[in-house]
Amino acid sequence: PPAADDAAPVAADEQAALDWLARLAPPEAAAAAATAAPAALLPATFGADLGHRLRDVWGAVLALSQAKENDQATCVEPYADWPEAAVLQAILAASATRRARQQGAEAHSQQQLAALATALLSQAEQVGEVPLLCALIADRPAADLRPLSDELRQRLGDGVIALAAVQGGKVTLLVCVAAALTDRLQAGSLIRAAAQIVGGRGGGKAEFAQAGGTLPERVPQALAQIRQQLQKVLNP
Repeated sequence: PPAADDAAPVAADEQAALDWLARLAPPEAAAAAATAAPAALLPATFGADLGHRLRDVWGAVLALSQAKENDQATCVEPYADWPEAAVLQAILAASATRRARQQGAEAHSQQQLAALATALLSQAEQVGEVPLLCALIADRPAADLRPLSDELRQRLGDGVIALAAVQGGKVTLLVCVAAALTDRLQAGSLIRAAAQIVGGRGGGKAEFAQAGGTLPERVPQALAQIRQQLQKVLNP
């Protein structure tokens, strides 16, 4: 990194960096930086000397933010001689706090999905010898369908899972077929007709397929279509 006497200290985030700019440059230049955060624009905004100094700030910010958790302290060491080195320790503390909150939120979400999977498994039915779970997932974002299907696949066994979610008037369909069944059932084939029912289209591979649509009121018919396809194949 640059020497302490010709470089600005690392800032924790964009707002903190703009605060440093306000100390290093006239107010109007610091204000301009709010729309010129990318490092390549800094020299043009502040002039060559100050601009390159500020670009070093952004480089150090990136190095710290992209470092792995175990490497962050090592990443800080070269800047220990900077006058504002205490700011670096504050960055590490803030980073640890954010990381702990994120991990806590992820753990809570995983617990919720596991509980939902348990409730859904009680709704599974048998089509021939194959377990089938068809369900509309209420009050959950569409992004939860994939991790929820992963949880269900581990617990359902060699079966078929068809999930639907509605968010903002848009439908997301997801179909999973166990690998042991793909000689008879294909997830991509199962989802195509269902997608047409909800006004969309989709496809995928033998074990996993996804589709979207714009007719949420037709989700029950779409799931029923998947059930009917299984019955045709398994109970000819």
